[in-house]
Amino acid sequence: MDVSLLSAPGGSAMLPVKLGREVEVLERREPLVRHQGRLDRWYLVRLADAPYIAWVFGGGLTPFCVRGDLDGDGRADDLATVYFDADGLVHVRTRVAGQISSGVIEPGGPTDYRRGGRISDVSLLPASVAGMPLVEMHTDFGGCCIGFVKYLSFGPHDIRRALELTDYFETSDRFSAVEVRFDPKTRTAVVREHSGEKDQHERTIAERTR
Repeated sequence: MDVSLLSAPGGSAMLPVKLGREVEVLERREPLVRHQGRLDRWYLVRLADAPYIAWVFGGGLTPFCVRGDLDGDGRADDLATVYFDADGLVHVRTRVAGQISSGVIEPGGPTDYRRGGRISDVSLLPASVAGMPLVEMHTDFGGCCIGFVKYLSFGPHDIRRALELTDYFETSDRFSAVEVRFDPKTRTAVVREHSGEKDQHERTIAERTR
């Protein structure tokens, strides 16, 4: 979070809360409402490490907060938060070496939150692995037959797509999965796809890698 706790939904600010602070959700108020341009719900929360109970708008909450060492100082104090809002947009925030960047990513297609898409996994890749710090985000249809992966780079103030791929898909007669390998020295990526076909009994009858 990087928001203020409020005395009531839309009320006065009680306490500023830094990005990544853990809270416990006590109540979710229906229905969806629009607040400061965002569509979400109001939540009554309690700070995990302090005796504060207050309200916060859903745009400041996420179950996806990952930490790591992105600035190479030997401490896992850098972090990224990711969440889908009710308008189907992905909001990404990072804090690296004390500097916060934020951006809004339009997922589109079948990973649209309003059509059943979800974020399934988020991780951080340091520059020593990928050549530049990246946020790796996987989205899918609740473990269904297709998934997508996005690698996001970030500058002083914004978040951008660095690479976006269909991570995997599987139907009754076909399947495909990709593997991404980064070369940190050249700051490039090699994508390998493994795909194939299945017969009527869903047994693999052909495979290929490219």
